[in-house]
This record gives sequence, C-alpha cells and structure tokens, in this order.
Amino acid sequence: MVYVSNISHSINKKLVAKQYNGSTETLEKHMSPDYKADPKYRFYKSNHIESHLHEGIEATDFYDKLENVLSTQTSAFKVNIALGYKLVSKSDPDNTRYFNPNLANTYVFNKPVAINSKADI
Repeated sequence: MVYVSNISHSINKKLVAKQYNGSTETLEKHMSPDYKADPKYRFYKSNHIESHLHEGIEATDFYDKLENVLSTQTSAFKVNIALGYKLVSKSDPDNTRYFNPNLANTYVFNKPVAINSKADI
C-alpha cells in the first residue's frame, strides 16, 4: 500500500503515475475526491531546516508522529523539539493564554541533538 498526501496538481499526478508504471487515469480512479489536508499539521522546508508543526495532538500520538518524522530522514541531522501549550484559568475557563511553539523558550533540549543513525533515535 502506498499513501500519498497530496497529488492534486497534474504534474504531481504524472510523476506518481510514472513512478508506479501506471496512467494518470488509473491513478485518478483510486484517488479520494474529498481529500483534505490535515489542518492541524503544517510542514515548512528551506535549504537548511525542516519544520513539522502538529497542533492539538494527544500525548499518546506525540511519539508516533515524532518517530514518523525522524524515520523519513536519510542523512545525519540535528533535532530539537518545541512545545506549545494553552494555560486555562481555574477560576475563569474563558481566560486562556496560548504559548506558541518556540525554540527560544519552550524547547525540550538545551541544544539540538545530533542523530547519525536510527539507533540514535
């Protein structure tokens, strides 16, 4: 089974069809017409950094998502984790403050951790 997250553009459809020796028509037959990207996940990539932002996930899902991101890497890299959270007043539930994930003040490690092999994960 192959899961592809977004191939709505015709160029992407052609690339996937070519990869699996199929046609774009066959591919379109098997595509979900109501696919929507997860609004609570965003991915940013530049020349030197990748950022995976997951919002509103349960603690039990955190390690699965982390393992998924780390296992997709093909070369040595450094990783740090920033946590965002919401503070809710005990006396007034409508009084909340949200703290965005930020490597300046909500990081898990003091400095990025080097991952050279799968054993380091």
